Amino acid sequence: MTHFEDLSKYTYSKDNRRALNVGWLGEGHSFPIGHVESEIFDSLLELVDSPMNIMRGLHNCEFCDADSPVTVLSTSGERKVRVGVGEIRVRGRDRIAFAAPTLIVHYIDAHNYLPPQRFLDAVRDTSTNSSASSHVRAWWGI
Repeated sequence: MTHFEDLSKYTYSKDNRRALNVGWLGEGHSFPIGHVESEIFDSLLELVDSPMNIMRGLHNCEFCDADSPVTVLSTSGERKVRVGVGEIRVRGRDRIAFAAPTLIVHYIDAHNYLPPQRFLDAVRDTSTNSSASSHVRAWWGI
């Protein structure tokens, strides 16, 4: 997968509406490590379960040998989501939009990746103010 620094300008696909990259990790590039609250992690799982900008094929994790498609469980173990085929969008209170690959939940779960706080705050706001599907509709202006 292509590597982009966190909070750099999103340019991965033709739909490069103004957004910032988060979670575009790649082998040979370091990334911050830390803990993501379970509520935020589960909100991210909800978002990645309805991806956008779906691509052909599967993206594998460059840091481990997880079977493809990569499967991630919710913190309760009750929800299972397959990732590695698309992206999510999250918009923060300040109207800043973030674009992340669906593999972001695997990076958090398996490799302790810690996304920028601005992104985590936007995910928290999204989960408390709307469902993932209505958030995607708002991104696209539907």
